[in-house]
Amino acid sequence: METKEQITMAVYDAIKEVNRTLEPGALLQQSPDTVLMGEASGLDSLAVVTLLSAIEENLQRTFNRTISVSDTVLGQASTTWTVAALTDSIAEMMDGG
Repeated sequence: METKEQITMAVYDAIKEVNRTLEPGALLQQSPDTVLMGEASGLDSLAVVTLLSAIEENLQRTFNRTISVSDTVLGQASTTWTVAALTDSIAEMMDGG
């Protein structure tokens, strides 16, 4: 499995985890276009923290290294983060960019 695909799966697994805490009408879809954070996101701050934490844990398990997704995302709070944008950003971080 390629790195980007593994990152996407780590994000999707985190979405599954967060969805267990959300109301049925607020569930996140597992799609590259799903808005995770930003104006169009329906997540409250606790759900965002839970999502970011789950992503970091999943990446740690998958790649056996710490990747601070929270610092990047929260440092660019005005950015709309979709699954695809977050996956690209994580892949860039892993490549040292």
